[in-house]
Amino acid sequence: MIKRIVLGLTLIFFLSSCSSTKSNVDEGDNFDITVTSREDGSGTRKSFIEQTGLVKKGKNGEEEDMTTDNSMVVNSTNGAIKAVSIDKTAIAYVSLTALDDSVKPVKIEGVIPSKKTIESGEYKLQRPFSLVYDKENLSDVANDFLEFIKSKEVKDIIEKNDLVALSTEKSYQSKNLEGKLTITGSSSLSSIMEKLSEKYESLNKDVDIEVLSNESLTGLKNVKDNVVDLAMVSNKLSDESLSFEVFAIDGIAIIVNKENNFINDLSIKELRDIYKGEIINTGELKK
Repeated sequence: MIKRIVLGLTLIFFLSSCSSTKSNVDEGDNFDITVTSREDGSGTRKSFIEQTGLVKKGKNGEEEDMTTDNSMVVNSTNGAIKAVSIDKTAIAYVSLTALDDSVKPVKIEGVIPSKKTIESGEYKLQRPFSLVYDKENLSDVANDFLEFIKSKEVKDIIEKNDLVALSTEKSYQSKNLEGKLTITGSSSLSSIMEKLSEKYESLNKDVDIEVLSNESLTGLKNVKDNVVDLAMVSNKLSDESLSFEVFAIDGIAIIVNKENNFINDLSIKELRDIYKGEIINTGELKK
């Protein structure tokens, strides 16, 4: 089957029509679950499938993603949230830092995602937020920004966004550098990166930072091609040709529509089976 990729206004119209036809939810009956996933280059998707056991070794030893071909694919964190907020039958995974009150977070193994449960290790779906770079092509401004994100000045900014900060107690001292810094990659990191960039610019008046949101894989390619200075990556880095700085730990929140009263707590196995297409209807879940 062909994966459905839904973008922009098409997403809104598509989901509006879907939600209007799925009357089972409104009537309080069990319903078929609309599986929503991210695009193939997404770091969030890579982290999610690895941690839920949705990866298997193929014939050539390469990793294969077992996500059902019937999933609806969206190309951003905001797209996933929008999909779930409109479709009462949808389920998706997003960065905890992007979670808002338009959707409902699901407990995993009885644990709600939060900064506290991530830090304690109780909530199992978590991943690193990193800035990736090519040390052979690292500019003075980029190197200085990497020092900045490890300083105590960023800790409050990071933790106010439901992330676990990995910053040190070392203070940042501006070197009064001049220049431009371009950062691209994971849409999960774009919000926190914009806030960190604003803080850095306030301390370095002659530096201009541009943050471009797409996906982790695109960010990595751009760094390799020396198109940008830094890549925002939301999964563990496996490319040994590049260097990285982990500055925070994020949770992967599982979300459903606020009117969905059937999915409140899932085991990892149930979550995996939903995304494999082996659990299709809410009536198949343990009560």
